[in-house]
Amino acid sequence: LNPVSEDQSSRSLKLPDEFKPFSGKPSSRLFVDYLMSPARGLTKYETEFVTQDFDLHYCTRGPYRGRIIFPIYFEDKLVGWTGRTIYPHEELRYKTLSADPEKAKAEGYPPAVKMNTNYLLWYDDLWRTKADTIFLNEGPFDSLKVKLLGHDYGVTATCFFTAAPSEVQLALLQKVLPRFKKRYLLLDQGTLPMALKVAGQLTGLGVKVKQLPAGVK
Repeated sequence: LNPVSEDQSSRSLKLPDEFKPFSGKPSSRLFVDYLMSPARGLTKYETEFVTQDFDLHYCTRGPYRGRIIFPIYFEDKLVGWTGRTIYPHEELRYKTLSADPEKAKAEGYPPAVKMNTNYLLWYDDLWRTKADTIFLNEGPFDSLKVKLLGHDYGVTATCFFTAAPSEVQLALLQKVLPRFKKRYLLLDQGTLPMALKVAGQLTGLGVKVKQLPAGVK
């Protein structure tokens, strides 16, 4: 695998005890219901598949209470995580482990190795997959859905954790995108100007912009 930079720390984190793997326990019911709700639209089989194969966790207590956890790995080391709330009225949709030691300590955690915008979700898998098509998305759930639906069709996905990639993420994409025959950028509805800007940043890598039809999430 290719490092983020020469000074990338080799430090590895450990998932907190309150982050539970999906294993059929009663405490996971609310989170399973969320994944199978109209908001996410997964079937029971799809829910079982993504929670196991994509290493999703859930949290019922502490600062990440009520969130589905996406661990972030780089070179097979846990470097951070982000959690998506299952509650519709929660103002902060995604809560991410801070790389600032003081902020992380205030929540009872060690700091992230780097900010999550220094990584791409499922980056290690991009080097191992046999898929020939990749979609670049904004958020974890977008890329989860694409990765799930494309599993049997040679399609994989990753995300920036934000609307546009950072300089470090662009460097990672420069390294990994040549592995894929087809490369697409798929951002949220109404973000065509941003999509075109990002595509411009990836000039030379053959990334095409795709837009979902109106009303399709």
